[in-house]
This record gives sequence, structure tokens and C-alpha cells, in this order.
Amino acid sequence: MKKRNPIGGLIALNIVLLAVLALVQLAPTVRAEESSTAGDYVIVGGSLNGATSNAVYVLDQRSGALLSFLYDRSTKRLNGIAVRSVVNDGKRASPSR
Repeated sequence: MKKRNPIGGLIALNIVLLAVLALVQLAPTVRAEESSTAGDYVIVGGSLNGATSNAVYVLDQRSGALLSFLYDRSTKRLNGIAVRSVVNDGKRASPSR
């Protein structure tokens, strides 16, 4: 019986792994922060007066839009309630000089 040498198999496996590593390192990457349409978001869950289910508030810090959603348990969906401009609200609330 001929005895098998495991060194040849290990060398071949290392060559394949090196090729996979080179492909992964050379592949182009996409980053969300490089996109001009991406925003910085703050998402907060909370309650809403008079509602039986919870609300979700989303603040887009780049545009200053505050969106509110109400979770509907029967349809298991988020329904939009309102959109506000935090920037405009801040201008109205600040005292004029």
C-alpha cells in the first residue's frame, strides 16, 4: 500500500485560502457614509396619548425632519402619523432679537 502524504493537500488548501483572501481584500467596498442620500437617524420608541399601541419617532438629523409612526397590532404595520420640521419649530420657539 502506498502511504499518502498530507503535505501536498495542505499546500493546495493554503493556496486556495490565499486566493480567497486576496479576492476579499481586493473587492470594492461600499460605505453608507459616502452616500449623499444617507442620513443620521435617531429612532425612539414611546407611547402616544390616547393610543392603545406604541409609537416610533424617527429624527433625520441632516434634514431636521421628525417622523412619527403608530404601530397597528391588527395589521402588524407602522402607520405614519405626522412629519414635523424640527428646524422650523426651533426657529419659532427661539426668542427674536
